[in-house]
Amino acid sequence: MLVQHCVHKLHESVAAEICREQTNRLQITDNRDLWSKLTDFTYLTSLFERLSETEHRVLTLFLTDASRGFLAQRDWSSASRGKRLEHAYALTGLRRLGFIYLLQNQQQEQAYVVPQEVRQAFLKWRIAKLSVKKAPVHLQQQALPYYIPSGRGIHLDMIAVLLSVRQQPLRLTKQGRVARQALQKLASRISLQAAHLHRDLMQDEVPSEQAAVMFVLDLAKQLRLLHAQGQQLVLSEQSERWLELPVEQRREQLWQVAFAEWLPLESWIEAFAMLMKELEPNEWFALDDLLALVTELGCRLPQDAETILLNRWLHLLLGLGWVRLGRDRQGRNYVQIVPICGEAADARWYIDPAGVLTLPPNVTSAKLWQVSRYGEISFQLGAMACQLTDAAGKQAVAEGESAQEIADFLQKSCAHPLPEAVHDLLGRWERDSRSILLDRVVRVRLATPQLAEELQQIPALRQWIDSQISPTEFLIPERWEAEWCQTVKEHGYPLTCEGSIDRAGNSEAESSREQCQRSNVSNVKEAETPAWPWPAYQFQSRFPDRYEGLEEIVKLPKMWTRHFQAYHPQTLRTMLAQAIQLELEICWENKQGTIQRSFPVKLKNEHGYWRVVCLNQTAAGEILLDDIARLQILLPACFDGMV
Repeated sequence: MLVQHCVHKLHESVAAEICREQTNRLQITDNRDLWSKLTDFTYLTSLFERLSETEHRVLTLFLTDASRGFLAQRDWSSASRGKRLEHAYALTGLRRLGFIYLLQNQQQEQAYVVPQEVRQAFLKWRIAKLSVKKAPVHLQQQALPYYIPSGRGIHLDMIAVLLSVRQQPLRLTKQGRVARQALQKLASRISLQAAHLHRDLMQDEVPSEQAAVMFVLDLAKQLRLLHAQGQQLVLSEQSERWLELPVEQRREQLWQVAFAEWLPLESWIEAFAMLMKELEPNEWFALDDLLALVTELGCRLPQDAETILLNRWLHLLLGLGWVRLGRDRQGRNYVQIVPICGEAADARWYIDPAGVLTLPPNVTSAKLWQVSRYGEISFQLGAMACQLTDAAGKQAVAEGESAQEIADFLQKSCAHPLPEAVHDLLGRWERDSRSILLDRVVRVRLATPQLAEELQQIPALRQWIDSQISPTEFLIPERWEAEWCQTVKEHGYPLTCEGSIDRAGNSEAESSREQCQRSNVSNVKEAETPAWPWPAYQFQSRFPDRYEGLEEIVKLPKMWTRHFQAYHPQTLRTMLAQAIQLELEICWENKQGTIQRSFPVKLKNEHGYWRVVCLNQTAAGEILLDDIARLQILLPACFDGMV
């Protein structure tokens, strides 16, 4: 879950209380909103430094024992066994800081969750205090072999799929699945392979050789770049806007979807995935060293952790082009983070006389998308090329582009003047595609021929009346309709339309199109709001009291916690029962005057004699209550002054 989920559901008053609590901890005023603070690593680091040791332990539990930072109440009770009250006090403190949020389902069962950004920042803060061991220097300069090839990059695979769908929408079966013939055609255009996917990521009804295509299509639908329309899968309106985003933002969106949808639920794999984001790119790291670091952070690993990690997560990242994997001669596995390939707006391509564009790897996706309108993109051996084709070019001209506009676009990013053969090719596109032209026009009908002659005497209206089709009718281009209506009104002529005109002079159809566009934009914005990850639980927007859930501690008599003295046997049993229930430590003195500290765990009566089973640092033992001369219940340091 992201910070965006939580802040979106918080009441303004609760968010203000959280900001006030953060200010009290730091003793520094920061007027930014809560979302800005909780996504600022520097600010979070300052708060981490001010946390108590117990609060650090509790926050670590949400790294090592929680899946996606989520802990149900029963799991929380199990994880905090032995220090329930101390951890409950720290949990409340972290909730007041906006690090942990409360959830509740219809059965009134509670759960707690830490947003991903907070967990990532806390992990980064803890890693800074540890040493991340790199591979030996002699391995850093090598391209270590691996038995599965890496993908060219999910962003290029995604563009290849989107281009195919733009060229020909995918046919859907009656069950809503993509037809197998379409999957077979797409399989040859992407670099992701079935070998990169764990069997859990493959759909049962899809052959293994087509599983990679289904994965990319699913990813595109998760990003809302594709959607079903009737019996076809087509491009959504926001696909082009997504390609225009900075490459870092697109990479982060892809990562968030992969992290949320396909990362295994085990907490140690999630901790490893977050650890990977903090590694230096283009540096080899031994996999066993990184897993040792995950263990040092507090995670418990299975015996075959390295194999599980490779098969269920790293092979997928290899296919997405985000990591490189390698193996040395001793069979030791290594991982390397692939840096983000930056896109440059001034990247230059080359065009030969045959109409083949050689595209640089840092060309922007928006330009790549535009170039593909005039030809066919190919990805071979890590290089990109585009062959200008008559079919694509004539279609672009038919949709309204001129040969000069296409030439200007190609020349703007070309490292040399366009070859004369390319200019000839563009001219041929324009000549051939405009042999038959369709143009939308508006027919103007006048009441009498005399009115037509009258309008021709007005200079501002004369320019429109040059396409007469009868003495009382003429045509004007649709794009001039609004201007014509406004000019006629300004000269005092009444105007009647079969489709009503709005105040701006737009026709009903045009207004309908604008309304549809606004509706689409609204739908896109709503679609971009992340889905709630746990639909069975409702978010609780409530700022907790500092001692929430600690009522039992408040009710303890101060004499029991502040004085080390003798008590009546009945009071002694009551004190021990309370200490057992609250999992508190006791300090007691026997008849010989020896003082000890223990944790009572069980109170029992045997043959009329009361005994208490206690745990100390070395072993467990039974104490006869008649042997206890003095007793005191010890509270954790965080409760000093509370009772």
